[in-house]
This record gives sequence, structure tokens and C-alpha cells, in this order.
Amino acid sequence: MPPCCSEGGVIIIVAQFNDYPVDAIVRWSYSGTAYWNRGLNLFSKKTLDSFLEKNARAIREWNYERFFLPFDLKKQDDPIRTWTEKDSAGQRIFKNGLNMEINLQLLSIKLKT
Repeated sequence: MPPCCSEGGVIIIVAQFNDYPVDAIVRWSYSGTAYWNRGLNLFSKKTLDSFLEKNARAIREWNYERFFLPFDLKKQDDPIRTWTEKDSAGQRIFKNGLNMEINLQLLSIKLKT
């Protein structure tokens, strides 16, 4: 199988990463239903940093950057769908029907040449 990125390339991952050293596997259900959905999992930067350090022979550097949208996302009929609200500083933050703030970030991984 060919590599997913060329030497010297950059891999960008957009996801929520926990600033605290806590990982979470989330299951959720719509009220009144018996089926439990999977998703909205959360992995800590500490866990990811540990994985990336173990693969340092191929990685030059990596960094995280908080992601903010320049426009609003409205609430949808499905409360699991993420929307934006402004925080006290006027930044758009992501929220969902699990009453969670989604800490969406960009993880940039720069590979060695």
C-alpha cells in the first residue's frame, strides 16, 4: 500500500482534541429510543502526542490550532448536529445536543524529507 503522504508533506486533521489528559468514548441515544449510537469520541492531546512521539522518525513536527468558523451555524432539527454560539469573548464556539462544547482544532503534522 502506498504511503498516505509524501516525504516532506503535511497531514491536516480537523477534530476535537482534549486539552486535558482524558480520553472519552461516547455513546448517546435519542430520548425514548433503545438504540445507542456511537461517536463524538474525544482523544486527548497527551494521547496523540505520545503516539506521534513513537513515530518521530518520520515526523518533523506537529502543532494544534483552535478552529473557529467565520460564520454562524444554525441549530438543526436533529439536536446532535453541531451549531455555533458566541462565547463571552465573541468567539463562535461549537455546541451540540449533548450539552457539549466541541473544541474543534486543526492538527498539522509535518513529515521529514
